[in-house]
Amino acid sequence: MHKLESVQLSYMTPFSRVQKSIYGGLYNHKFILLLDSLRDSSSALYRPRDPAYLTKEEVENANIWDGKFIFLGHSFNMYGHFLLETLPMLSYLLDQKISRGIFLPWQEDNSLTYKFMNLLNIDHDQALIYSQNRIICADFVVKPRPFIINTTILKDLSPYRKVLERIHSMHLSICSSFKGLRKIFLSREANRIPLEVSNSVESLFQKKGFTIIRPESLTIKEQIYISKSASVIAGFSGSQLHNSIFAGENTLVIEIGDEYRKAINPNQYISNKISGCGSKFIAYKGNDLRWYENQIVDLGL
Repeated sequence: MHKLESVQLSYMTPFSRVQKSIYGGLYNHKFILLLDSLRDSSSALYRPRDPAYLTKEEVENANIWDGKFIFLGHSFNMYGHFLLETLPMLSYLLDQKISRGIFLPWQEDNSLTYKFMNLLNIDHDQALIYSQNRIICADFVVKPRPFIINTTILKDLSPYRKVLERIHSMHLSICSSFKGLRKIFLSREANRIPLEVSNSVESLFQKKGFTIIRPESLTIKEQIYISKSASVIAGFSGSQLHNSIFAGENTLVIEIGDEYRKAINPNQYISNKISGCGSKFIAYKGNDLRWYENQIVDLGL
């Protein structure tokens, strides 16, 4: 199976998911699978199972398209995966007027991708989220994905920097009630933490001067603004804390583990590394509020 960073005439197979196996990628003009088109997910729950070669019948039934396309991987609507896997790929569409981008859909709802395209002033015509069930033959360029999911391996920081520079250069109009928030606690649905523990820990941080924020109730601009403006961001392990990619270098991010997370989440490690912010991991101790309070005191908060 070939591994190339860019190709010309290629065949793109549609996305599908069967239990924990995923399918969909690019094949070159010799009908050989291109590894750079696959999601590198050897440590993830879902694994690529694409065959090494296309069959003669598959090639003959391919739909031939004119034009040039940039293959951008998957469009995720799960917030944490979007920030780490889809958002950096949008950088290749900034100031791009010649080629169109093309995503494979991880799910039916792709509204998050379109929201960020709107934020970045990328026309919807510039990116196609291909949901049909037919192989395409066209001129493709493969852009390698900069991040390996569920690891601390960041292969290329530049796609993140380019898109974040564009975001940080914008004037974000938000509600005045969000201005001036320096210490924030990003709440999450208590699906991995007992509700009473979640409520108790949030109350403790609130007494220490933190404002409790429920990110799912905010707009994208509001989430970016408060993350960029905060000096300290705290929360339990989860996708809401991946907003640290919008934080400043002087921001401290405090990740509190849960019953399953005993050390810093690799995806959180990458999120912090992208922005260059500081990080602190606090181990989960159930409803032992004295433990959490001592950790906060040790941090000088």
